[in-house]
Amino acid sequence: MILHINKRIFTIGDKYDITDDQRQIVFKVIGQLFTIGHKLELQDANGNELARIHQRILTFVPEYDILVGEHVVATVSKKAFTLLRPLFTVDAPGIQYEMEGDWLNWNYEIRANCVPVAQIGKQFALLQDRYAMSVTEGADVSALVCLAIIMDEVAHPQSNRA
Repeated sequence: MILHINKRIFTIGDKYDITDDQRQIVFKVIGQLFTIGHKLELQDANGNELARIHQRILTFVPEYDILVGEHVVATVSKKAFTLLRPLFTVDAPGIQYEMEGDWLNWNYEIRANCVPVAQIGKQFALLQDRYAMSVTEGADVSALVCLAIIMDEVAHPQSNRA
């Protein structure tokens, strides 16, 4: 499955549309305004909340929690002191995700228990961040979308301020 992640431009707060190959919206991500740390909500195409992403503040490295309901289901941390290849680890019950990027922060691979489950590639677009994400069959798509959004928030912070 191929998903396209498009950060909306000229909006107040962070807003992403995640579409399929037919450009139909599959997921939306809406950022909350006036919060300490980033707080984003992953919604399905009908606007139903699927997960929330909360940035932890006052940490040595960027860290985010992924919540479903009121329960933290995963914690994402960017590894400190990785030379040329950004690396994120994800602590979640039953599965260990890793995201590794290239030196430009344009291409990432997401692995679950050391097996590749998604590839993310930055696409060129004027005035916005746009990615294509290839997801393997049977993977948890909403979790992978959350990881891709966190990657963009950390890798490209200058484009995440409205």
